[in-house]
Amino acid sequence: MGLRTADILSAMERFSKTKVPAEVEAQVTSSTSRYGKVKLVLQHDRYYIECPGDPMVLEQLLQDPVLRELRVLRDASDAVLPR
Repeated sequence: MGLRTADILSAMERFSKTKVPAEVEAQVTSSTSRYGKVKLVLQHDRYYIECPGDPMVLEQLLQDPVLRELRVLRDASDAVLPR
């Protein structure tokens, strides 16, 4: 949609009858800072998560035990490595 964090927060301030709580501002900032950093890609009938340009995002995702267990490791020839 192309909205920037500042645009969202500005609109929330304009349309809100009360001051937007700091917790809500922090949530919007946190959410929009992560937007678009992860892609779900379908290859060979399997879904893969890609994090181009930001390896720290992938590291954060791998902290989740479910995602960590589903990770597919490959060698330089693109062959799947055993677990």
